[in-house]
Amino acid sequence: MSSFFNMGRFGRNTRKKDTRPPAPQLGGNGQALNGNAAGFSAAGGAGTNAAGAYGNDGATVAGGSAVNRPLYLCQPFVRTALVKGSFATIVALPKYVEQNEWLALNIFEFFTHLNHFYATVAEFCTPATCPSMSAGPGLDYTWLDQNRKQMRLPASQYIDYVLAWINNRVNEEALFPTKAGSTFGPNFLPTAKTMVKQMFRVFAHIYHAHFDTIVHLSLEGHWNSFFQHFVAFGREFALLDARDVEPLAVLIQVFQQQQAQQQAQQQQQAQIQAQAQAQQQHQQHQQIQAPAPQQHPQQMMQAQQHYANNGGGYHPSNGGFYPQAAGLPQPQQARPY
Repeated sequence: MSSFFNMGRFGRNTRKKDTRPPAPQLGGNGQALNGNAAGFSAAGGAGTNAAGAYGNDGATVAGGSAVNRPLYLCQPFVRTALVKGSFATIVALPKYVEQNEWLALNIFEFFTHLNHFYATVAEFCTPATCPSMSAGPGLDYTWLDQNRKQMRLPASQYIDYVLAWINNRVNEEALFPTKAGSTFGPNFLPTAKTMVKQMFRVFAHIYHAHFDTIVHLSLEGHWNSFFQHFVAFGREFALLDARDVEPLAVLIQVFQQQQAQQQAQQQQQAQIQAQAQAQQQHQQHQQIQAPAPQQHPQQMMQAQQHYANNGGGYHPSNGGFYPQAAGLPQPQQARPY
């Protein structure tokens, strides 16, 4: 039985109806054929540069004009996160779980959370403010229709088409099986890659165009952690290529450096704590190995008898014995035993 079945159909239709532009008629059964998914190129869309040539990665790379540092790379926002350290243990395939099951579950979760995050900035993403699906200066994504004709859409419409397309694929039984005894078909992995690639483009647009709104809502910690989790998962299972993540490559590199520093600090703190604990245990061991004389009553009684037989006595104020032989000084305030 598919573990994805346990979610049930109730959790898979997450988008509200009639609140956003309708998705285009993508045609066919929507399954990926020859590495292409319905409505997208192999890279999930196409891009144009200033000369009109189409790039294989579906993006437009600018001619290299100088721009100001984007807000999401500025302090303290770039360091704000809910999760500190590496996401390796979070995204790793659990034991006894089939990989496609793990991919399906996480893709569904990423899609659900991304849908909610986009809802917080949707009112600021309009055709007037975002006339194109931009992911930085000089980089625009275009949509492929049924005839593989490129359409330059406003960002809000492009994102709505992406979310609608992913929602349809998630609810397609042949791709995301939920019935007992069902298995994942050969088109699942190519379609999953296209889903992740398109979701990354939504991340890129929100970072470049709406991160100020994220900061205004005090969501930068949640957003940064969510993005790091998403990228870590995509790289763990080879769902994202280097060209796919290029619009946010600098941010990803900064996050990786921060994670390495946090891991080094955690290891250093662990070493300091281990050394302090070892020193404390050593001191306790020495105290046990070298007890005070009064902790051995049998030896005290034997010594007392020896000194008593030789004219000595016990002086409890200083915790020891003193002789009373002739010619030796006596303590001024000797207490009787």
